[in-house]
Amino acid sequence: MSILQIANIQRVAMASAGREGEILWMEQGCLSKFVADDIEVDLISSRRYKNSSVMGGESIGWPVGSSAARAVAIQEYLARALGSPHLWLGMPHNRVEGRLRGDTCRKVQRFAKLHELDTGPSKA
Repeated sequence: MSILQIANIQRVAMASAGREGEILWMEQGCLSKFVADDIEVDLISSRRYKNSSVMGGESIGWPVGSSAARAVAIQEYLARALGSPHLWLGMPHNRVEGRLRGDTCRKVQRFAKLHELDTGPSKA
């Protein structure tokens, strides 16, 4: 399950260009749709704390492609099945314990290394 979650968060991060905090603060129900020029568009909502003068951050939303929207839908299904109110699950020692915390970059790179995926140009 942790591999599926990492794959989902990687799809969302790559497709949305959201900051790590914006992605990690996404909650269940963050995926919606809106219509623009007769085209239905997927929208992700979250919170932004950087440069916010509002205690608790500001609500933000941005359009995403179908790949990111599908990753969020799969993640919501996993979180609901496990009874978690959070979208991204902290899973120390293979147990669900609260919200996933920062350092997503390190987790994605570890996932790539474990599965021998290309992470870009190597540093010589």
